[in-house]
Amino acid sequence: MPRVRVMNVDVSSERSIFLLKVTNPTLGPIRLRFAASNYEGEPSWDSKKPNASLKQVLVDELKQTFMDVDLNTNTLRDLATTETVELLSSEDSFIEFGGKARELPEEIREWKVPITTTVENSSMRLVAVSTSTAWFELVTCGFPNSDTGTSRPGICIALEVEVGNGSWESSLIPQQKDEHDFVVVDLVITWP
Repeated sequence: MPRVRVMNVDVSSERSIFLLKVTNPTLGPIRLRFAASNYEGEPSWDSKKPNASLKQVLVDELKQTFMDVDLNTNTLRDLATTETVELLSSEDSFIEFGGKARELPEEIREWKVPITTTVENSSMRLVAVSTSTAWFELVTCGFPNSDTGTSRPGICIALEVEVGNGSWESSLIPQQKDEHDFVVVDLVITWP
């Protein structure tokens, strides 16, 4: 499964900008893209309506940190699907000559939070790719109330991983009829 981390975040009431790092930890190549998510939270026992307040979400696996997350499910509804990017296997990254796979691309070293005041529609673009790693910039409408007490704010995005045609061949998910079949994994992005 690809690993997605927030590398940089700048949140204000007018707009929010995230730099996401996606790595391929598998031994085979993976083609993936991002899209709008339909995830609205977990179903509750009492009603069929999903609960947008997630309790005890693991936010740091090394430190075993759990937080409550309040989802904003409307922020990325208008997000267009990004271009598909292919990430080589993690093994190929170590074999590459000269150790260039460990170097940050120039686009990432020079990346700064874009100077924008307001955002009408959410957007996401590919910033750079280097063997088994890709960086995406996500720009969303602002979060007027990001201080929600003991819980963190959160937004949902869909990670779509292509199955078949050389991508994710080692997965146990069977390819469907369609030539380009994508497995959708809903991600929750949260920040302090």
